[in-house]
Amino acid sequence: MMMKRHSSLMLAALSLTVLSACGTSNDSDSADPEPAFVPSEASTAPTTVTETMENSQDSTEEKGDKEGAEHGDAASNDDAPPAGNHTIYAGKIGGDCGYTDQGDTIEAGEHTSCEFTGAIFDEAIKHSYPFRQSDPKANGAYSTEISVASPTTGKTYDLHCFIGSDGRALICGKDGDNSLRVTYQDEKNDRRWPDRLEVYGGLH
Repeated sequence: MMMKRHSSLMLAALSLTVLSACGTSNDSDSADPEPAFVPSEASTAPTTVTETMENSQDSTEEKGDKEGAEHGDAASNDDAPPAGNHTIYAGKIGGDCGYTDQGDTIEAGEHTSCEFTGAIFDEAIKHSYPFRQSDPKANGAYSTEISVASPTTGKTYDLHCFIGSDGRALICGKDGDNSLRVTYQDEKNDRRWPDRLEVYGGLH
């Protein structure tokens, strides 16, 4: 009777030992994966954030450059004087082209478009006119050189502008080509160009 009880106690103790060992093994296995994932997530997260911030900063700087650049162009256009509101016979080439916004008649050369005469006038009145005398035996004149883009052809032309000897006409044209030429003269003929433009030297 004592032997049976002793055997039962030993079997019960062995069962508890086996169960305890299994429980310890399962707990250990379930805890292993967590540390393996945590360092991985911690190491990659800052890299992603840094790259996103750098890309965002680069994008902002590029946008700023474009906008700055866009604002710069607008400022330069604002500095340019506005084009004159001339009364011009659009589409006509040569002859009577109408009037400038200052009341001057416009007479164009044979191959000079009326639209071009308006652009020439706007550029010519911005320049100063020094007195020049290419030949001591010849009469000098107040003159200057300008470059103007034609609204008709889109090409830029280098032109010579000068004030006529009586001071009443402003003439601009291409040297050696009278077909590309324009004359501006006060309609009432009572205003002189040396009094209307910036001139220096000579007697006016």
